[in-house]
Parts: sequence; C-alpha cells; structure tokens
Amino acid sequence: MYDIDINKIDTVVVDFDETLVKSIDAFQKTYYYYYGNNGSKLELGNVRKWNFDDVFKDIKPHRVETVFGSKFFFDILQPYQDMLDAIKWLKSKGKKIVILSLGTPKNLQYKSEFIDKNFSGLYDYLILAGSEDTVKMDKSIFNYSKGCVLIDDNKNNLLTSQCEFKILSRLYTDEECEWNADWNGLEIKNGNELINIFR
Repeated sequence: MYDIDINKIDTVVVDFDETLVKSIDAFQKTYYYYYGNNGSKLELGNVRKWNFDDVFKDIKPHRVETVFGSKFFFDILQPYQDMLDAIKWLKSKGKKIVILSLGTPKNLQYKSEFIDKNFSGLYDYLILAGSEDTVKMDKSIFNYSKGCVLIDDNKNNLLTSQCEFKILSRLYTDEECEWNADWNGLEIKNGNELINIFR
C-alpha cells in the first residue's frame, strides 16, 4: 500500500485546509460564535457536507465565505502538529515543499498572514489563488507532474492535478464526506502514515 520511493520525488505540494490545519473545527466554532446554531449545543466532528448545511440548517453561502474570511477564524485555527512534523521530515530529506491553497481574496489575505506567522521555515514556496466568486476546487492550472506528490483533502483537487503521486488527507474523519467520497488511491489519517508512505 505504501509504495512511493522517496528517491523518485523532488516536490511535495501540500494543501492548507484539513491537510495542515483543522479548518472544519475552526469554521464550526466561528459560525457558532457569530450566528449560533438554532439554540442547540455545538458538537464538533459532525460535518460531512462541503457547505455545512448538515450541521447548520439555516446556513447561507455568503455566510460560509464570511466565516472563512474572518479574522476570528484564523485566530482560533489550529494546526495538525503531526502533519507539520511529517512535512519537516520530508523537508529534511531534501524535498521542496509547496503550500498550495485556494480561497477568496479575504481568506487568502488572512491565510498568508497565518502561514507567515506559524509555518516559517516549513515550506519553500507558497501559492495562493482564488477569486471573488465561489471558489472552484480544481488544481489543474498548477503544472506539477513527474517527481511531484500532492496531498489534499478534496478528491477533485487530486483528480484535476497533474502531480505524479496523489494522496488524500482524511485527517478530519475517516468517514466518507462529500469532498472525498469514492477515492480509491493512497490516503492518510495522520502525519505518521504520511511518513510511512515513503519508507
């Protein structure tokens, strides 16, 4: 199962949300803080739909973008420490690390500041891209191919990528969700599993 020869890769491209950081938990806490949850207690870990309407019944699309583009969201956002350790390990093996993330302009502004503050020395390149409109999960425009690994929580980002190797991040939950259902390739549930893929 774990069969990527570390000597055959030179670049590791890593997604940000739900690959390096716990975005879904931070989103739920931020939404609850701003908008409440119809009087019920917030229980983290129940999200299985990309628009969060399985947890927040009254949610509107513009509120999703507002939360992801809020300072409060980034103030409470926490990293997956074991993933950071795994990325540091890959970097110590001489691999170029690229953080590649999509978002709206406000989201990307705060994301850039968060990465600058918390991930200094972790990466070689930072690529942030997006638009004012609804962000499309598609990483085909980024031309990485042979000798490249993409680690991402969104199946469509993996399918549209030109990277030679693709790994699905299931750090949030190992249950299938809208954004990762029916993936048949390599996947990880923690940073140790990522390291073991290359051993």
